[in-house]
Amino acid sequence: MSCYRIKVEGKLYEVEVEKIQGEAAKSEPARPVQPMSTPAPSAPAQKAASRPPAPKPSAAGVGDVTAPMGGKVVTIQVKKGDTVAVEDVLLTLEAMKLENEIRAQQEGTVIDILTSEGATVDAGDVLLKIG
Repeated sequence: MSCYRIKVEGKLYEVEVEKIQGEAAKSEPARPVQPMSTPAPSAPAQKAASRPPAPKPSAAGVGDVTAPMGGKVVTIQVKKGDTVAVEDVLLTLEAMKLENEIRAQQEGTVIDILTSEGATVDAGDVLLKIG
């Protein structure tokens, strides 16, 4: 018999595995397994586990175009110096196998591009600046 410890959804279980051969393998029903007792986490760990992650501070300013979600930059349709109008497609961001067009929310000139094609970005990251 072999004994293993497995963790499922944060709970630790001890499992004994027995190799069954012949007819016994076909007829013996499975037995329920009891969860192992685990030591209680220390107070700081409990607070960290129960608290949602802190929001990432946004460095976005007026004219900054930010990523609405995390993903991969597929294409950038503008370059520094281009003039854009409201609703012009600036870049395409792939998230969860879907391509999302990121559009200008204001008219102006592309001042800076802070990402590149193929880059992975997080929600809230500044992608480019329009002035």
